[in-house]
Amino acid sequence: MDRIHVFLASDENYAQHSGVVLASLLANHDKGGLPLAIHYLDGGLSAANRDKISNIVENCANAELIFHEMSGEFRELKTDRYITHATYYRLKIDSLAGNDVCKAIYLDTDVLVFGDIEEIWNIDIAGYAIGAVEDAGLRDILPKLKK
Repeated sequence: MDRIHVFLASDENYAQHSGVVLASLLANHDKGGLPLAIHYLDGGLSAANRDKISNIVENCANAELIFHEMSGEFRELKTDRYITHATYYRLKIDSLAGNDVCKAIYLDTDVLVFGDIEEIWNIDIAGYAIGAVEDAGLRDILPKLKK
């Protein structure tokens, strides 16, 4: 059965925010629609926060939560106050998703989902490597990372 694969990444600092993203995603997804495979790129969540995140998803019949341990990844890359190691985790989506997944949606942990994610999932991006929205806030941060 086809599933909508949604990825988010967080460390302990954004655990609460990611819970809000998940709650808004689940509240707005049509329960009769495609099931959700929610991939959580875990950059070192506490057991308590991991449990809280799991509890949000377990009450949704058509959603599965899959944790991917990421805390040892990308430690050699430069970070700052806004670009953490968790920012880089999205670069692993292709290898984490598996060969049977040909499309994935990545959600930052500072967004709210106001509609059914299946509407975005159904956008035809055949012939494109990626469909994306620019994060305007990165315009100020990226030059600092190149130093």
